[in-house]
Amino acid sequence: MIRTAGVVVLYNPPQTLPQNIGSYLHGLELLYVFDNSPGRCGEVVDSVRHLEKIEYLTTGSNVGIPSALNAAARKSIERGCEFLLTMDQDSCAGQGMISTMLDAAAHDPSVGLIAPFHVGPRVRDTPPEPDVEAVVAAMTSGSLIRLRAYQEVGGFMEELFIDYVDYEYCLRLQERGYSVVRANRAKLVHKLGESVPKRLFGREIQVTNHSPARFFYQTRNRRLLRRRYGERFPEFFKQESQLQRGRLLKMLLYERNRFRKCVMVLRGMVAAWRNDLSSIPMS
Repeated sequence: MIRTAGVVVLYNPPQTLPQNIGSYLHGLELLYVFDNSPGRCGEVVDSVRHLEKIEYLTTGSNVGIPSALNAAARKSIERGCEFLLTMDQDSCAGQGMISTMLDAAAHDPSVGLIAPFHVGPRVRDTPPEPDVEAVVAAMTSGSLIRLRAYQEVGGFMEELFIDYVDYEYCLRLQERGYSVVRANRAKLVHKLGESVPKRLFGREIQVTNHSPARFFYQTRNRRLLRRRYGERFPEFFKQESQLQRGRLLKMLLYERNRFRKCVMVLRGMVAAWRNDLSSIPMS
């Protein structure tokens, strides 16, 4: 049996947290619940923190997603686990997701990360062919990281704090000779925070209404990664630039606090130009 632990990172989690955790807890040896929420935990966290196979971790403040992932990875390595499942609080695993991913690629030592097929708004429920395919990058939620590869290439980049943490790790894996693959028969139902549907030019789009700080991190971190990895992965960053323009357009058309968010985009550009990796408050 392949020893597999998991981690889910919380930040003011939704009421669906117990059901989401229940969809994958049975497939793990242990689940680390790392709470980045400020202040004391609420009723939702209390409902899961004492469950069997769960170890609750917190510092009482928001230390960022990569710090939480690294803490869980270190504990999993000490426990002797081979893989770590990384989840977010909004995601729910489809039936057999973990075992399907392990069957697909766990026995190939060149695979550093295995991702599931994400099902969500505007994403088809029928997965593509083939069953397993190489991808450039994958989201944190639902991914299985090989801990031996993690020890070799290093942990998640903590200075990024939130956005592009997963993509940077995937690009670094490939830079060091590992592959990143997606198991298309392993399904994850993924929700992007509090997204709401809107209409733009006759098409339905999803508007997430992220905080102004997220626009700072998205802008700065994307530019920092492009500087480091852009020459090797030009198509990836071309697509990311197009996606970022779409995010900015949706923000300008539909979101609240537009002026503040535009200011944070400019701050992110300046921070990237200065190579400034300091963090800012998430309010």
